[in-house]
Amino acid sequence: DDETGIEASRDAIKAALAKLEVQKKDLTEKRNLCKTFDFPHLVKPANDVVDEMSFDLQEIGKVWNTIEGLQFFIAESKEVLWREIRPDDLDDGSKQQVKAVKNCQKNMRWCKTYKFADKLSKDFLNTIPLISLLGAKYMRERHWEMLKVSTKKNFTPPYENKDLLLGDILNLNLHEFSNEVEEICDQA
Repeated sequence: DDETGIEASRDAIKAALAKLEVQKKDLTEKRNLCKTFDFPHLVKPANDVVDEMSFDLQEIGKVWNTIEGLQFFIAESKEVLWREIRPDDLDDGSKQQVKAVKNCQKNMRWCKTYKFADKLSKDFLNTIPLISLLGAKYMRERHWEMLKVSTKKNFTPPYENKDLLLGDILNLNLHEFSNEVEEICDQA
């Protein structure tokens, strides 16, 4: 469950920040002692590490905020009725999400959290053109049946379900079948 994972991660970040605060207080005491005995240079490496850890924890919190925004955008998009989709709006919103992920601090790009957000945002962006193609008037029953075969997933196509949600189509993971979708739409 995404919400449980996000909440657990937020709790872990809070716990790490709390531990770091304890270390900062301890370091302050040691720094004062070193200053008193004229050895301030001995504490500098430890101080640098604590500062870097503090910065990293703040930045990973920002990455999680970005993921929350991305997941909220995708969840809202999934609730749009298929017949009311506005591909240009989806495309613009998706590009904003990709940009938000790219705006995360570069030193966070190694972590799984960032990689997850980057992949999720790009996969969604890559799906938008496919949704536009599938939303064209020339799509017939046979084309939707071909899509079922290509994706190996059974779903109720728009011609059978007037209340079909975009989420029902997104669940097909179209980005994994882009060549097949494009070929089907070209045939249509």
